[in-house]
Amino acid sequence: MRSPAACRIALFACAWCMHAFAGEAEAVGPEKIAQAIENMRNISMDALSDDEKEKKSTELQEAWKTLQAAGARGMTALKAEVRAVDEAGEKDHFFKLGAAALMAQIAKLDEAQAIADIWNGTPVHEQYNYVFYTAFDAARTQDMRALPMLQALLKDDKGTVFLSAHALKLKWPQTVSWVWSAFGPKGLPALKRTLAESKDPVEHEIALCVISDFLDSSALPDIRKIARSGAGPVRLRAIKALGSFGHPADFQLLADGLTSNDPEVLHACEYALYEYGDLRAAPSIIPLLAHREEKVWHEALAALVRLLSPEGLAAIERQARDVKDEKRQADFARTLDHVFKDILKTERSVWNRKTAEERRTAIRATRAEGRAAFAAPRAGDKKLSREDFKAAIAEYQQNHGLTCGTYKWVEPRHIIAIAAPGDIADLQEVRAKLFFRLSDECLYEVRDLDRVIRWLVRAQYRADPWETEKVAPGGARR
Repeated sequence: MRSPAACRIALFACAWCMHAFAGEAEAVGPEKIAQAIENMRNISMDALSDDEKEKKSTELQEAWKTLQAAGARGMTALKAEVRAVDEAGEKDHFFKLGAAALMAQIAKLDEAQAIADIWNGTPVHEQYNYVFYTAFDAARTQDMRALPMLQALLKDDKGTVFLSAHALKLKWPQTVSWVWSAFGPKGLPALKRTLAESKDPVEHEIALCVISDFLDSSALPDIRKIARSGAGPVRLRAIKALGSFGHPADFQLLADGLTSNDPEVLHACEYALYEYGDLRAAPSIIPLLAHREEKVWHEALAALVRLLSPEGLAAIERQARDVKDEKRQADFARTLDHVFKDILKTERSVWNRKTAEERRTAIRATRAEGRAAFAAPRAGDKKLSREDFKAAIAEYQQNHGLTCGTYKWVEPRHIIAIAAPGDIADLQEVRAKLFFRLSDECLYEVRDLDRVIRWLVRAQYRADPWETEKVAPGGARR
């Protein structure tokens, strides 16, 4: 466990309150600036005792305050020292990343390119708190000048950050995705260029991740190309992204992947077909219940519950009865209990007395109920006018949340009833503002909003955005 002093050294820059140092710049002489720089250099946390960490924490805070007060002269000194470190071939990553964070506090986005240059030449995971919080603050400005800093993050897949106030640990790709999500949809063109031009698989994968999170369907041609002929994790990410988009043109590509001999590809295709929502996939998924790899049979189990059919349910029952592995047996048993109790809302003995057609009818009714609960207007519902909808969008952005204010009563069905394809961009802007909160609570609201955005995106090219017997082209354009 890290000591309190170590945590303060890692975090104080993130919580440092910006003050105006009017009149102080002249009082900060060259000697003080040089000493501040010296106090930031060659810090090895592992080599310090707890008492030394306490002292170093105080020194760092004073050094940062001094350099901030020095203003432009502090900035010049930081840049010069970073150059000296690079020219000498030193590996003082702690200093360089701290210098970049301090430069951002002194000059904001005026030094975005210089900060990005430091990040591009330094393993940012060595002191990721400095990097993450600096990038996050830049992203929240939604100022295009921040792009060089955000693009520098794309190369790293090792950084982690712990949000102590929420007991939430962010790991890649969530770290980078969170920053880009807060920046909002105006970052999508840059991400699509990365997808088309970059040769770095890490950059490719995180770009795919954010693009698919925002459901930017204009990127589908590139995503399909990677899903067909890409390799490694990037291809797997592309396959999963196609499931999220759910375009009618992609069913066969995903279904064909179920014949692969690669467990990773099988798992990605199962995941994608779960999200895609086409019942035609169920018969091809059934044999994978018996696959030797846990992640494959486990995802098959989840997909067959989502794409529920009498045949799929019977296959799950057979596996629950015949499988020898105790863990797998327990998972199948729990799943069956969930299906009968929570989805079909019937006893297994009653289900077994039904004819094949009665079972099919019952499952169709259950699916229709789920669709209606999500998207259909209800008797006595409040109406959301276009004027109200625009006001709700503005309120959500101002509050960085959906569940407080005048329009907290709005549910997905109210938005679906009134929204048009042209409103997707506004909802994506709301999504970005939710990430400003940097908390686990915002993720629940993001999930709910994502379901609405997915419905509206799919409604442009699918006859039915919900799970369906066969995904078909169509869609109403209002």
